[in-house]
Amino acid sequence: RRWIQLPGQLGTVIGIPLGGFITTYASWRWNFLTNIPIGILGIVLAAMYIPNTRAKERRPFDWIGFILSGATLAMLLYGLALLGKPTGEILDGVLVLTAAFLAGAVAVLHALRRPHPLIDLSLLRIRTFAVNIHAGSLTRYGIDSRSEERRVGKECRSRWEPEHKKK
Repeated sequence: RRWIQLPGQLGTVIGIPLGGFITTYASWRWNFLTNIPIGILGIVLAAMYIPNTRAKERRPFDWIGFILSGATLAMLLYGLALLGKPTGEILDGVLVLTAAFLAGAVAVLHALRRPHPLIDLSLLRIRTFAVNIHAGSLTRYGIDSRSEERRVGKECRSRWEPEHKKK
């Protein structure tokens, strides 16, 4: 079972230098074409090595949970995007985020009351799973915020350059 982490680790180790090489000596558009053979290889290896097991009973799809979760995520992303706009749409962003949190609360209550929810929150009772979800999320937030910080810093520096350097 240790090999399950290998694709993610190889992608990080090989992908960045390979992407830099392709961008340097070809075009950045070619980076997207590398996904085709890697995707085909992944599908073939998954078909060969991952057993095709089926559940003993067929469970109904949780459409209400699906709609609530999708609406929550959409409103969350839209609200955060509104807060990030330079035009000052803070009130709109706060209102949309409030609606997102309310929809999220309804989605959680729905998931806790449903026998077969779309997102099974009972998995969070497993300590190792819960720690992995929370620590992984915090790590991802840190990594993503660092790249965003670099982008914003670069954008701010380009705006505040002296006039003689802009030419």
